[in-house]
This record gives sequence, C-alpha cells and structure tokens, in this order.
Amino acid sequence: MKHNPVEMLAGALVLIAAAAFLFYAYSTAARDPAPRDAYRVHAAFDSIAGLPPAADVRLAGVKVGVVVSSTLAPETYLAHTTLAIDRAIRLPADTSAKIATHGLFGSTYITLTPGYEETLLQDGDEIIYTQGAVDIISLLAQSVFSADAAGQ
Repeated sequence: MKHNPVEMLAGALVLIAAAAFLFYAYSTAARDPAPRDAYRVHAAFDSIAGLPPAADVRLAGVKVGVVVSSTLAPETYLAHTTLAIDRAIRLPADTSAKIATHGLFGSTYITLTPGYEETLLQDGDEIIYTQGAVDIISLLAQSVFSADAAGQ
C-alpha cells in the first residue's frame, strides 16, 4: 500500500486541529466565569430551571455580571446562586432578582431591578427579593386544559 504525501499532510492537519480544539475546550472550561474586578452576592430561588453556570446577570438589559455557581439547600429545597457583579455597579440593598428568558424559548439569565435603599449590597450579601423561573410548558398546558374544561 502506497502512502500519498498529500493524504499524510491532511491527516496531520486534522490531528493538529483536533489537539488545538481540545486544548481550547479544556482551558476555557477550567476558567472562573466571574470578571476579575467583581463582588459576589447570593440569591435563593424556588426554581432556577434552565439557568446554567456562567449565565448572564443583567441590569436594564445590560450584562453586569455572571452566575458563578448554583447549589440546592437540602433544608429549604431552594436553589442558592452566587452572582459575580462588576464592582462599578453598586446595587441598593433592596435590589430584586428574577430569572428570565430571551424570547419564548431562549437562553435563561438573571435580571436585576435596583431598589431605593441608600445602603448598598456588599461582597457576600444576599439579595432577598427573588422570583424563580417560570415553566412555560406548564403554563401552556394549564391554559389548554382550563380552556377545554370551560368549553364542557
């Protein structure tokens, strides 16, 4: 069997591209998604369905941070999230957090609504006022079944 130099070169290029892709995937997965100059706040939600780590945290539609981690509190069954917020954004202590989606079935993110208190959230504080994710499929099913029951 003869080895064509062009085929060997093409195979080598494929192996180099695969190695570069694996290196890139490994190096970006190991990185902390939080911005370098950020403070961390916590928020507890009844549901964070579809909220991935490194999801955006937005204020007035502008990205101001990321979700660093999410864990389940076994004693309360609430999802506790840690958010990294850009230090340039100073949030009042009565800020609220809500899980929202882009469009009907888009990506999930956290949107913040600042309050009016003069005291500001500090590193390690908790956002008290939260609203969890809305399950669109359940709402649609409930709407269909309630319309069907009303027609009978």
